[in-house]
Parts: sequence; structure tokens; C-alpha cells
Amino acid sequence: MDDTANPHTPSPEDQFPGQGETKNSSGLQYKQHPLYYFNDANLFLKARNSSFIYGVYKGLMEKFSATFEACFTLPQPAGIEEGSIFEKPILLPVDAAPLDALCSFIFHLGWKPHNHRTTDELLALGKISQLLQCPDALKFTIQALKFRTFDFNKARKLFYAFKFGVPNWGYSATAEILTSVNGVGSITGGFTIDMEIHKLLLEGESNLALQIQLLAREMPNLNNNATWSQCPQRDWCMKTLIRDWETVCPAIAQTRGGIRQVKILVKEKVENDHSFALMRRECREVLCERVSQVIENIETFVNRAAGERVKARIKRDYPSAHDDEGWAI
Repeated sequence: MDDTANPHTPSPEDQFPGQGETKNSSGLQYKQHPLYYFNDANLFLKARNSSFIYGVYKGLMEKFSATFEACFTLPQPAGIEEGSIFEKPILLPVDAAPLDALCSFIFHLGWKPHNHRTTDELLALGKISQLLQCPDALKFTIQALKFRTFDFNKARKLFYAFKFGVPNWGYSATAEILTSVNGVGSITGGFTIDMEIHKLLLEGESNLALQIQLLAREMPNLNNNATWSQCPQRDWCMKTLIRDWETVCPAIAQTRGGIRQVKILVKEKVENDHSFALMRRECREVLCERVSQVIENIETFVNRAAGERVKARIKRDYPSAHDDEGWAI
């Protein structure tokens, strides 16, 4: 829909220089926001890094925001009430971008569905929703962010799991961190993680390292695999496995990085090392598959245990936690 057709949208002449502008007592020049300024507005807001005044509706803002609702019930000092006129807006402690995101959500002007919003836009909406206690907007943010796996994962996801109170994000982010190449080292200085959460992650990483050492000492048991047990050259393949697994063990024990590196290492060793060439191809495939299964079982066990501890920590410290859909739990 063409926004100029909206009777509450500023008229075209308001857009010319000098129109809809005024100066406050400090001499600062204020202008009507080009999108979020309604001619019949009864509440005037301003972001800290913008000269635009948002002319909105008091009733709608208090309906969506518990903070505004509480403020409007407080007794006001004598004189012109703050936010009641253009020249005396309420100065909000937020930048223009998150305030734009919130107004877009509330008034549906310049509206974009979640799949057309960037992760940064969604996070901006989430942060101002928390600040102004807007549960519907926060719920929308949480619902939308669960689809952002490319740039909303690992440390960033864990940080906002704690900030927004979403324990399930903490659970999945723990697995993403522990199975990444750099492990807990992938958490950069840009995200401040709670020290107790960091400790839980390090414990999980230590458990994975221990399991790698145990895997290096123990030859995989292939006897319950039909291809292996029915191999016409089973004795020869078994001798080859017993002899050459000893060459794989040190490499596994020295693996650095995520536990998934072990799968890659074993596969390369078994497929490319000339000594394993004496095993039948089918048996080599069985060996690689069994190692992959063991690695996945280890990952699942360790990640689940660490993830549940992180999840419980977030629940403990966040009295109004949310599920992946943004509902309070």
C-alpha cells in the first residue's frame, strides 16, 4: 500500500525543508520523523542519536509496552507533561534503529516479515523490547531468530540466550561451540559470557578431549556388522586392522580442534594409507562408518550433558525464561 494514502502519514508539504521543524529550549532543531509521525499524535518520542521526533499514540504504546503503561500512571509534575508536545518529547535511552524497529512492529509502516529482516534488525528489536517491556515484540524476535542459523549461532547465540532468557538457545549453542574447530576458543571478546557458563563450556570441552583419548586407546568393535562378519577375507582384514590401528592411535590422541576432526583423520588414514589397502574396500568402509557412529555418540552424550547444565543455569538466573517460540515457560 502507498504510505501517502494513509491519513495519518505526514502530508507531502511536511517533507520540504523547514516544514515540521522547531527548536527546543537548547536551540536544537527537531524534525518530524518521515514515517513514524502521525498528524493526530498525542505522544512524542525522540531517540538519543537522532533529531527526528516520533509522533505516535499514547494508547498504543502503553498497550504494547509495560514500561510506558507504568510511566503514564505516575503523577506528573506541574507544567507541560513530558512527551505531550512536539517541543518537549520523551528522550529514550536508545538509538534510532531499534526505535524504528519497534515502531515498525507496532504500526506496521515500513513493515518487513522476519525473513526479510537482518539478524541485526531482529536483535535491535529484541533489545528495545526488553528495555521497554514489550512482550509481543520480544516474542516475535525470538520466533524469527530461530531460523537464523548462518549468522546467529555459537557465542552470539549463547550471549543472547542469556540476555533474552531462552534456555533452548543455550542448549543448542553449547553443542555448536563444543563441536566447532576452535571449541570454546571460538568465543570472541565481542560477547561477554557469564563466567559460570564459560566454566560449564570448558568442562564439556574437557570431557570431549577425554573421550578422544579413550577412543585412541580402543580399537573399534566391528563384529556386529554383517558386512564385516561375513567378509570372505575376514581373518586377513582383522590382522590388518589390529596391526594398522596402532598407527592411527597416536594421530587420534594428538587431534586438535573439534572432535569431528577425528572422523576426517580416520577416513583419510584408512582410505589413503597404503597399509590399509590390504583390507577389502567394504571392510574399510565399515571401519570408517563405525568410527563416525562412535564420534556421534560421544558428541551427543557430552553435548547433551553440557547443554542441559547451561540450560539449567539460564533458567535459574532468568525468572521469566522463554521457549523457542517466545512463550514464557
